Amino acid sequence: MKQTHSIPEIYNPDVPYGAKCEIMDQLCQALARHKGMERFELRDYLLERIHVDFENLENNPVGMLLLYEYLHSQRPGVCIRSTEKQLN
Repeated sequence: MKQTHSIPEIYNPDVPYGAKCEIMDQLCQALARHKGMERFELRDYLLERIHVDFENLENNPVGMLLLYEYLHSQRPGVCIRSTEKQLN
C-alpha cells in the first residue's frame, strides 16, 4: 500500500481514545472555519456525506477513521503542498 501521508496520531495505539476525539473535534472546527460554515452546518454536511457524526465519536472508532481520512482529503491546497515537501 502506498503511503500518502505521514502516520497521524489518530492511528497511534498509545494515544488515548478521548484525545483522538479531541483531535477530530479540532480538525472539524478548522474545516468549518476554512469553508465559512458554522459547526452545526458542517455536522449536517458530514452526516449527509459520510454518515459520521463528529460530535458522537465516543463509541465509533471506525467512524473516526473514516472521518479522519475524509478530512485529510479535504485539506486546503497549501497544506497538501506543505505535506508533499515534507515527504520528499
